[in-house]
Formats: sequence, structure tokens, C-alpha cells
Amino acid sequence: MTDLLDSTIKKKTVHDGFSNIQDRVRHLFIDGLIVMISSALILALLDILFLEIRDTNRLALSIIVLIVYMIYYSTFEFYVGFTIGKLLNKTRVINIDDSKPTFQQILIRTLTRLIPFGFITILTPYKGALHDLFSKTRTIRIKKKKFVEVNEI
Repeated sequence: MTDLLDSTIKKKTVHDGFSNIQDRVRHLFIDGLIVMISSALILALLDILFLEIRDTNRLALSIIVLIVYMIYYSTFEFYVGFTIGKLLNKTRVINIDDSKPTFQQILIRTLTRLIPFGFITILTPYKGALHDLFSKTRTIRIKKKKFVEVNEI
């Protein structure tokens, strides 16, 4: 009986190494496409509702794309640990200690992606992107999920 109280069975992600540059290019392409299509749909809706916003203000267009981008990445990565691009590529975001990242880490990660040429750090011995380095997260390749016994004190 005490064994049941001292330990629980949890589902744990077992990873198959870190995401490589090919994975990251696929993530960027798929997620970028989703952000652009989503932004275009919102802009089309705004055109219908607010009379041709697209023709009047480029700043408004940029702000809409930025908002869609921020919501897309921060929501998906915080709540489920991956974006649609990462899901299709079987990768996910984890904290450097293999736990779920905090919302603050995901926000830092999302904002840091806006730095031009942030991907250059992939070519260094660190082999992670700048947004991984600043947010203390990693993108891993998912091998499978399995149930493991975890002792809790």
C-alpha cells in the first residue's frame, strides 16, 4: 500500500536527440506558412468588416502579422509543447532539464525568434538556435511516449 502512495505512473517523453538544421528549416517553412495564411484570413475578414484596411495602413498590416505570430507560437509551444510544424516533424520544445517550459521561457523564445540571423548559432558548437539559448529550452526529436514509474517524495 505504501508503494502506491510513494510512486505514481506517469507518461514520459523519451527523446531521440536534438532537432537538427533540416528539422528547423521544415519547422520554419510549415509554421511560417501557417502564420501567413492565418494573417491573410484575418486581413480578409478585416477588409470585409472595416472597409479596405489593407490599402490604408502598412503598419496595421505588420501589427496584425506580429500578433498572429506571437499568439501562434506562444500558445502552441506553451500549451502542447510544439507547433504544427514541430508536430508534423515529430519534435517538441522542452526545458533544459527535460521539463515543460514556463510561459516566460516560451515568451522569451518567441520574441527572440524575431532577431534577424538568430539561426546562425546552429552552426556553432552550441548547435541550438538563439531562441533556445536565451530561453534555456531545447527542441528535441520525439522517439515515443512510454509509461515509467516515478517516485515522489
